[in-house]
Amino acid sequence: MQRVEYGTAVQPLIGGIEDSGDIAVVREDTGSLYFALVDVLGHGSEAGEVAAQASQFLGCHCDESLVDQLNGLHEHLNGTRGAVAALCRLNVEDGTLQLAGIGNIAVRVIGRDSFQFVLRDGIIGYGRIKALLQERTISPGEYIVLHSDGIRSFLRAENCFAAIRGSAHTVADNILKECASGDDDASCIVVRYTGADPMASSSYVPFTGRLSGRSGS
Repeated sequence: MQRVEYGTAVQPLIGGIEDSGDIAVVREDTGSLYFALVDVLGHGSEAGEVAAQASQFLGCHCDESLVDQLNGLHEHLNGTRGAVAALCRLNVEDGTLQLAGIGNIAVRVIGRDSFQFVLRDGIIGYGRIKALLQERTISPGEYIVLHSDGIRSFLRAENCFAAIRGSAHTVADNILKECASGDDDASCIVVRYTGADPMASSSYVPFTGRLSGRSGS
């Protein structure tokens, strides 16, 4: 996919990757990129089993609307320990990013026009949720970063700012290396939208260290 590149990184707190409650799902399609990050409550083998259930569900339903997927995942995980998640779809032709999420997954656009989405509170699989579709246009050269709460906030870790340079794969690895909290599963998805702008081939987009935000309520 020429207009976009992506990288994922997942680090379980204990055990192997199958024991991680964090899981990343990415699917390429003609004209779009689907990507989702799920963080199951807790960690270890039981959390890993719920994460695998979530991954399988999203993989089978990723063509549906993001709100329908989120509501379906809520029903699918009913009776489990629950999870938080952010589901995204990027139109690689025009840079339109759609997002639906519940909980404390961080979703940020980093670049010349840095921005942080605010997701609705709740636990997927427990109680009630109210899914909301959010939308934003991404400019060529900007990064979209999703990370679980096992990653220290960019707002409190200056070394995370320095990690945002290079390919999406490199950035994902750098974020995990520099910003993992060390007391929980940690994961991130990094998407770099190159668009049709030849200037976007630069390996670094200046980041001011400030993030604007929009309420998801």
